[in-house]
Amino acid sequence: MRTEVAGVRQPKASNLADAFRSLCLSEKLSDITFVVDGKKIPAHKIVLASRSSVFEKIISDCASIPHPQIKIVEPVTTAELFTDFLTLFYENPVMLDVDKTIGILHLAQFYDMVEIVHTCTDFLAKNVTPENALYIGEAIYRYADELWDFFEGYITENSGAVLQSQLLPQIGACFLAKVLTFDLLLPEHEIFELLLPWFDAHTDEAERQTVLKKISFPTMSTYFLATTVYPKKLLTDKQYLTALHASASFQVDAQSEFPIRKQREKVLFRHIDGYHTVVDGDSRLCDAFDENPQLARGAWTVNIEFPKSKLIVGRFESNTWFESCVYARPCPDGILFEVRKAAASSDSVLIAKFHDCE
Repeated sequence: MRTEVAGVRQPKASNLADAFRSLCLSEKLSDITFVVDGKKIPAHKIVLASRSSVFEKIISDCASIPHPQIKIVEPVTTAELFTDFLTLFYENPVMLDVDKTIGILHLAQFYDMVEIVHTCTDFLAKNVTPENALYIGEAIYRYADELWDFFEGYITENSGAVLQSQLLPQIGACFLAKVLTFDLLLPEHEIFELLLPWFDAHTDEAERQTVLKKISFPTMSTYFLATTVYPKKLLTDKQYLTALHASASFQVDAQSEFPIRKQREKVLFRHIDGYHTVVDGDSRLCDAFDENPQLARGAWTVNIEFPKSKLIVGRFESNTWFESCVYARPCPDGILFEVRKAAASSDSVLIAKFHDCE
């Protein structure tokens, strides 16, 4: 005789994956419970252990307990984030935003869930903007992976807009100091000015020094140091004098207080009377091209005395220097300079990248 249970017939999952998805956050067949912020979240050992070596170890360590309750202490999270993390773990969809994705990414990294890590990194990479790049970068920079490589490149290539973010004052000193080690596409004086809102928001001297020591003050002009840097009273008297002396003498490597970053200032051109004329550039090579320097072995050699106050002014009969990097290398006497288009030598400084402004 055939018997049948009365009631509404529930549709069966079409495959094993669908079956696991249907168990998500369900008490049905649950044999492990997580406790986050006092909230109990049911789960299933077989699902957890099959996808995460960390969860497998946790389950193995409490194998003698039929239905263990695991209190989540590390990493620090919330019941909402952990619930969303488990929802993704069971391959169910979750509505993501930047904050939620960062929180889930931390959990996925901790519990070794590679698929969820990829989901989070893809979302963050697609939703980065100059406004949130520092915020996201600070949250993920401890991960030495492709996502961090992407954000380092993004911050570097968009440094001007990124450092103007309204979120800049919220960024910690350690991360901001790390950003200042990037090959930022900005002159050093502009970096300093963009960081002033951060210094206004951070009055702790140790935090300020963490950031200040990553700024290349000796490569700024003496005029800027005297009229802009000094009145802010951010540097100690000793630091200011060190920067001023190095700037005036161009002996930037003779001090160890500040880093010396390769300069990557844009040089703008205008087409005048058949020539391309430089209208903006590195003030340390002022008037370099006025001297009609002789071309020898791919380098221009010019005599320059420092410090100088004018901008580069010169002209070029072809566009062969466009989109090129120009390096300056001091000769032994400290006055003669070579300006190179070729690859940098160990003692050269990248002083310009040429662009046609038309």
